[in-house]
Formats: sequence, structure tokens, C-alpha cells
Amino acid sequence: MGDCEERPYENSWIKKDSVMVQTIPQRYYYLDYMRGCLLLILAIDHSGHAYAQTWGRLHFLEDFDRSVVFDVVYMFSNSMVMPGLFFLAGLFTTISLEKHGVVGFFKRRFIRLGLPFILGIPLLGPLLVYPSNVLVEGLHYSLGEYITHYYFNNDLSVSGPFWVLYAIFLYAGIAALLYSLVPPFRSLLRWGGATIIRFPLRSAICIIILSAFILTLSDYYWSAIYWIKLWWIFGIQGGRFLFLILYFFIGLMLGTQLENFQKNLVENYRRYWAVAVMVMVVLGIFYIGYSLIYVDDGAYNSEIRRFLKTEGNLLDAWPLIQEYGGAIAIRTSLHACFCFFQIASLLLIFSHKTDSEPTFWSSWSTYAYLVFLFHELPVLWLQYGMLGMDIPILVKVSINFCLGVLGTWGVLKIVVKETKIQRKTVFS
Repeated sequence: MGDCEERPYENSWIKKDSVMVQTIPQRYYYLDYMRGCLLLILAIDHSGHAYAQTWGRLHFLEDFDRSVVFDVVYMFSNSMVMPGLFFLAGLFTTISLEKHGVVGFFKRRFIRLGLPFILGIPLLGPLLVYPSNVLVEGLHYSLGEYITHYYFNNDLSVSGPFWVLYAIFLYAGIAALLYSLVPPFRSLLRWGGATIIRFPLRSAICIIILSAFILTLSDYYWSAIYWIKLWWIFGIQGGRFLFLILYFFIGLMLGTQLENFQKNLVENYRRYWAVAVMVMVVLGIFYIGYSLIYVDDGAYNSEIRRFLKTEGNLLDAWPLIQEYGGAIAIRTSLHACFCFFQIASLLLIFSHKTDSEPTFWSSWSTYAYLVFLFHELPVLWLQYGMLGMDIPILVKVSINFCLGVLGTWGVLKIVVKETKIQRKTVFS
């Protein structure tokens, strides 16, 4: 798979009010379906959180009966879902700006991201964190007491899906201002998008190397499993937020060349989807296997982070980097490769679905964003209610998924008619 042969680009830019604006002649439904698939993978992952052998005890509600199978599911999802969503959000940020203008762009972002965030934090937030606080922190509050006496004073946070909403709003807002007010930034994005399309193999190698570098340094400084507070209630995973910016920025660049991206890159490589999937599977075996085998023996070591927080800077930490950094760098490099081929595989697989004929994917993708906002609540409380029950794990996961995820989808299909939903790519 070498760099694709350059084709004459169609003229997809027109001059409007002294500004070059991109014209998009058709809708690429496969990007909707890819978005829907990412959110479906996330929902499946959430259904098994309490039953993950390793990550259940580190991150989630912890049931007594757990399995490494759901560690694998979690790591597969965690590697790709957020980078993929941020990539898609960046991809359509420039298109939305050109179509709706800056004011229209922020108005639409506020409706799609801001309002769910503002309403969700006080209404859904306490219900999402109450079970873990009861179990982990040992709080002896009823749910009502927790909401009225504890949550807003001590535990207000961007839990569940809400950190994603504010992070994408923040990234997209900054990008929108730069794109609108700083012409060299627009030129940089267009040049970057054209370069990726013209030299895809070299660009892929550069993206993987840069991803590995960012993930490794971020892990050294913030560690993989810790969250950092940006301001007030706003937190983000320290080891990942720069990585997400990278994929968002790649999306921004390709968003300036969307038609060319489709015709001169995706269509050129769609026949290689099986190759991409095979490479992804091999990398996944190495990444997930290494991470789980060495989870307590270096792959997630936090000694460098502890030193930097208490005693010195990154240069002073060199002896610790020599001792612990190698194991971390192996994991982060495998993660960078695995994530790239996961996203590439989804793009190539769904690029074959180019119309809006009624199928599972067309129906699911219509409601996927709303399911994303609401499904975690019933799934979490189902897990909480079944803690310690003598029920096979697969039965519990099936109940969580069928009632929590598919049930949420079914309710939304009844309450919110499809004709009332604007079929646009997530966060567009």
C-alpha cells in the first residue's frame, strides 16, 4: 500500500464574500454509520464495566464475579472510541463553519452540546456517581440526601458522557475562532489536509509516530489512569487529552478537503479494508495482551508522575524514565498503532455504505447520540442492582445491554420521532 496516485481534484471551493468556501455536493452517510458504530461499541463496553477483572477494580463499579474478557472489551473500546469521535467532530467543524458562519456554528454547538451539558450535570450527574460513592467512598447517604446535601458541594463533576460534551465544545470553539479570525490557520489546515490525501502512507506513519510520542510523554507526566482538573468542575484524562487534540486536528485538516478525502483517499483504499482489519487484529493482540500481562509490572507505572508532582521536572526524572519508561513506551507505541488501524478499518468498512436506505445502521445512527447521552444511567443502575447476585456474567451483561442500551433506544424511538431529528454527523 503505497501513496495513492494523485488525481485531478475537482473544484470544490468557491469564492463567497471574499473568502474561499468549500462546497459539498453530497452527504457521506458512511460517516454517520461509523459514528453510530463507535457509540455502539462504547455502549457494549459500558454494559460490561462492572465485570472487568482488572479495570473493574481500578475504574468502575466492581461486581464480585469478573472476567478478563471484559478487560479486553474495555481496552478495545477505550483505545479507539474517543479518538474516533474527536476525529469525526474535527472533520465536520470546518464544514459547519463554512455552511452556518461563526454565529450559527456556536448556536448549533450550544444546542447540541451546551444544553445537554447544562441540564445533564444537575439532573443526571448525581445519579451517575451515587452508586460508586456508596461503594467506594462508603458514604451513608440515601439518594435524596446525597443529591441535596452532598453532590453539589463535594462531588459536582463532568461524569458520564458530559466530559465529552464540554471537551468537544472547547476544542471546536477554539478551532472555530482560529479558523475564522486567523487566515494562516485556515491555510495550514488546507495544506495539511491536501498533504495527507496526496501522501497517505507517509502521513499515516507520521500520525502513528506523533501519536506514540504524545501518548508516551503524556503518560510520563500525567499517567494513563489519572484525571486532571482544568478548572472548577472541568476535568479530563491527563494521559489522553493531547492525543484527542491530535485526532481532532487531523479531522479539521481533512474537513477542509472532504470531497477530495472521499474521492482520492477513501475510495482508493476501500478495497483494502480486510488488510486493515487483519493488521488491527494483530496489533490488538499485542497491545491488549501486553497491557494486561504487565498492568502491575510496569506498563502503567506511575512513579514518574509521582516524582514530577512532588520533587522535580522531566529532566530530573531521567533515572526514573530509564527504569520505568521503557515498559510504558512499549504500551503507548502499541496503542498508537492499534488506534490508527482501528479508525482506518472502520472508515474503510463503512465507506461501502454510501446511501441512506433503511437498515440497522441508518436507524441506529439516527438515535445514537441521544442513546449516548442517556444509556449510561440505566446500565449503571442495573449493574448496581445486580451486584453480588448469583447470575452468570454473560446474563448480567445481556440484561444491561438489552434493557439499558436497546431499551433506551426503543424509548427514544417512541418519544422522539425520527422526522424530528436532524440527520447530521455527531456534534456537527
